[in-house]
Amino acid sequence: FLYPSLRESFGIPLLEAMACGTPVLSSHTSAIPEIAADAAILVDPTDVEAMATELLRLDKEEAYRRDFIARGYHRCCQFSWRRTAEEVRETYSTVHSS
Repeated sequence: FLYPSLRESFGIPLLEAMACGTPVLSSHTSAIPEIAADAAILVDPTDVEAMATELLRLDKEEAYRRDFIARGYHRCCQFSWRRTAEEVRETYSTVHSS
Protein backbone atom coordinates (compact mmCIF):
# COMPACT_ATOMS: atom_id res chain seq x y z
CA PHE A 1 0.00 0.00 0.00
CA LEU A 2 1.64 3.22 -1.16
CA TYR A 3 0.44 6.26 0.77
CA PRO A 4 2.69 9.27 0.09
CA SER A 5 0.54 11.75 2.00
CA LEU A 6 1.91 15.21 2.66
CA ARG A 7 -0.52 15.86 5.53
CA GLU A 8 -2.40 13.30 7.53
CA SER A 9 -4.38 13.78 10.69
CA PHE A 10 -4.56 10.14 11.79
CA GLY A 11 -3.90 7.47 9.21
CA ILE A 12 -6.85 5.09 9.15
CA PRO A 13 -5.93 3.94 5.61
CA LEU A 14 -2.57 2.73 6.96
CA LEU A 15 -4.21 0.64 9.66
CA GLU A 16 -6.77 -0.75 7.22
CA ALA A 17 -4.00 -1.86 4.86
CA MET A 18 -2.07 -3.44 7.74
CA ALA A 19 -5.19 -5.28 8.92
CA CYS A 20 -5.56 -6.71 5.40
CA GLY A 21 -2.01 -8.07 5.43
CA THR A 22 -0.61 -5.48 3.06
CA PRO A 23 2.86 -3.98 3.65
CA VAL A 24 2.74 -0.20 3.94
CA LEU A 25 5.03 2.37 2.36
CA SER A 26 4.17 5.87 3.47
CA SER A 27 5.41 9.33 4.38
CA HIS A 28 7.64 10.25 7.28
CA THR A 29 5.51 13.38 7.80
CA SER A 30 2.70 14.58 10.05
CA ALA A 31 0.97 11.92 12.19
CA ILE A 32 1.99 8.97 10.03
CA PRO A 33 5.16 7.99 11.93
CA GLU A 34 3.22 8.00 15.20
CA ILE A 35 0.51 5.74 13.80
CA ALA A 36 2.74 3.45 11.74
CA ALA A 37 5.65 3.21 14.21
CA ASP A 38 8.03 0.54 12.91
CA ALA A 39 5.29 -1.32 11.04
CA ALA A 40 5.65 0.69 7.83
CA ILE A 41 8.44 1.83 5.58
CA LEU A 42 8.56 5.61 5.88
CA VAL A 43 10.15 7.87 3.27
CA ASP A 44 10.13 11.50 2.19
CA PRO A 45 6.82 11.83 0.30
CA THR A 46 8.48 13.94 -2.38
CA ASP A 47 11.27 11.42 -3.02
CA VAL A 48 9.91 9.38 -5.92
CA GLU A 49 13.15 7.42 -6.27
CA ALA A 50 13.04 6.28 -2.62
CA MET A 51 9.44 5.17 -3.05
CA ALA A 52 10.27 3.24 -6.22
CA THR A 53 13.27 1.59 -4.56
CA GLU A 54 11.21 0.45 -1.59
CA LEU A 55 8.32 -0.77 -3.75
CA LEU A 56 10.72 -2.86 -5.82
CA ARG A 57 12.34 -4.22 -2.67
CA LEU A 58 8.92 -5.23 -1.29
CA ASP A 59 8.17 -6.93 -4.60
CA LYS A 60 11.47 -8.80 -4.89
CA GLU A 61 12.41 -9.63 -1.28
CA GLU A 62 9.88 -12.00 0.22
CA ALA A 63 11.40 -11.92 3.73
CA TYR A 64 11.33 -8.11 3.75
CA ARG A 65 7.70 -8.10 2.61
CA ARG A 66 6.67 -10.76 5.14
CA ASP A 67 8.40 -8.85 7.94
CA PHE A 68 6.35 -5.72 7.23
CA ILE A 69 3.16 -7.76 6.91
CA ALA A 70 3.79 -9.24 10.37
CA ARG A 71 4.67 -5.85 11.84
CA GLY A 72 1.50 -4.40 10.35
CA TYR A 73 -0.73 -7.08 11.87
CA HIS A 74 0.85 -6.46 15.26
CA ARG A 75 0.55 -2.68 14.97
CA CYS A 76 -3.07 -2.51 13.80
CA CYS A 77 -4.12 -4.69 16.75
CA GLN A 78 -3.04 -1.86 19.04
CA PHE A 79 -5.95 0.25 17.73
CA SER A 80 -9.67 -0.39 17.95
CA TRP A 81 -12.93 1.52 17.75
CA ARG A 82 -13.79 0.26 21.25
CA ARG A 83 -10.56 1.64 22.70
CA THR A 84 -11.09 4.94 20.88
CA ALA A 85 -14.62 5.24 22.30
CA GLU A 86 -13.37 4.46 25.81
CA GLU A 87 -10.65 7.09 25.58
CA VAL A 88 -13.08 9.71 24.27
CA ARG A 89 -15.51 8.88 27.08
CA GLU A 90 -12.69 9.19 29.63
CA THR A 91 -11.68 12.57 28.20
CA TYR A 92 -15.27 13.83 28.36
CA SER A 93 -15.59 12.59 31.95
CA THR A 94 -12.39 14.38 32.93
CA VAL A 95 -13.48 17.62 31.30
CA HIS A 96 -16.98 17.39 32.78
CA SER A 97 -15.69 16.89 36.34
CA SER A 98 -13.26 19.82 36.10
